[in-house]
Formats: sequence, structure tokens, C-alpha cells
Amino acid sequence: MLKNMKWIIPDYVDQLQLKRFTTLIGDRVSINLRSNHLALGDNLLFFNPVQRHLSKDGYLDYQTPSRLTNDNDIMWNRRVWAGGEMQMFKPLQIGQQYYCQEKIKFLKKIGNNYYVGIERSISHSKEQRSLQELRTLVYTSSLVRGVFNEVKTPGKPIGIFKFCDLDIIMYGQLTLNPHRVHWDKNYTQDIEGYKNIIVQGPFAVQVLMAFAESFFAKPLKRVSYKNLNVIYPETEMEICAYHNYIYMRDKYSHNIIYVSAQCFFE
Repeated sequence: MLKNMKWIIPDYVDQLQLKRFTTLIGDRVSINLRSNHLALGDNLLFFNPVQRHLSKDGYLDYQTPSRLTNDNDIMWNRRVWAGGEMQMFKPLQIGQQYYCQEKIKFLKKIGNNYYVGIERSISHSKEQRSLQELRTLVYTSSLVRGVFNEVKTPGKPIGIFKFCDLDIIMYGQLTLNPHRVHWDKNYTQDIEGYKNIIVQGPFAVQVLMAFAESFFAKPLKRVSYKNLNVIYPETEMEICAYHNYIYMRDKYSHNIIYVSAQCFFE
């Protein structure tokens, strides 16, 4: 049944949308703004569905395990963008309309958590796939845990970054993301148990990809990433690189990794 669930999201790849993102980031990251196509990661600015039917957390209801299985007994308190993969087959051209076909790749229950894999295929025509993406969201009723410490990872710092609360709110507006944990501090603290609003998973990934392309100085072909810890506003982070890995770590506690990615190039 899940394999038959598909949605089509059309969008126009607009230079203005990309310029809004670069204006938001400012000079904190060196972004190579291309005149004719998107870099891998910039696709996250596009193909964001607008739905009137939202869950209690303000985000898309049709992706929840309860809606996918028509089982209202499935309970969850919060959802987390846990990780994903992106692969570029052909760069998305600015000024072109594309179609994103979204379908459910898997739904798994592990312990008390539900993992939903969302596969997205972006193409200009039915015969020509330009980009493939997999997103993994976790639905859980568990309490917000403390910081997850990774084993100290090798690598040298290549930059620093810090998100402020307005960055988070404005990126949510830019990507049509109504998830309340990114703008409603009272809800985020009182209902989901976070300390503050949190940075969007795709926002952190897109910033990390901008650092990757600037540092490695070659176009990204494929990336596999994990969101390991939530990022609060004003968290000071270092961007570090090691071989073809890049990650955000806490500036003062280096064993706290927020986002990590393995990059593959043309």
C-alpha cells in the first residue's frame, strides 16, 4: 500500500530564491553563485509542498505514520529529520520547471520510534531524472535527550558558523516550512521539551554543503548526511573536513557533532 502513495510537486527553479538564501547567509559562507544551475544542496530550497492539513506540530500530516497506515492509535510527540542522501545526475537548470515525485520508501518501527523514508525524484520530463533524494524522518514520543557525544573525529577546522533565531525563522519562511519547533518557542519548550527553537535539518545540511563545495573546490555529485544533535540559536560551531567527510562540531566541546556528511564528487 505504501508503494502506491505518490505525490507530484512542481516547482520553478528561480534565481531569486537562491539569491534570497545567499542574502540570508551573507558573508558567513563563501557561496559560488552559479548563473545557470543549482549546486547540490540548493535543491532543498525548492519543491516544498503547501498543505492545509497539518499535524499538531504544524508540519505536514500526510507523512506521519498514523496517516500513512490509517492507524490513529499510533502516538508520537515530535518528529526529527534524522538524515538522508542526495545524488545529482544532471544539474537543475535555473529558469526551468521541474517535477518532484515523492513517495514513501519505507516505514519501520524500531522500539517505540517510527522511521519514515521519503524518496524524491526530480525530473524535467518523465524520461530524464535529474536528482534523487532520500529523507529519513523519525517520529517519537521519547523525551528530548541530552547531547549525544561522538567519538572524537579527525579533521581540521575550515570555518566557523552560528545560526541566530532570525536565521531559523526566515529560512522557514523561505522554504514554506510551518513546523512549530522552528518559530514557536513556547510550543517548542512546553510541548516538545526543547530548550529553544531549533535549526531546520535541511538548513544545516545546505550550509554544510556550501562549505563543502567551497573547501573541496569541485562540484558535489552525491552526499550522505546525518543530523546527530539539535542545533539551538547562537550555538558556536566549527566546520571541519577530513578526506571526503565534512561536519559541524561544537566550537568548545569537539566531541559534540551536530551534522556530518560524506561527499562524493564528479
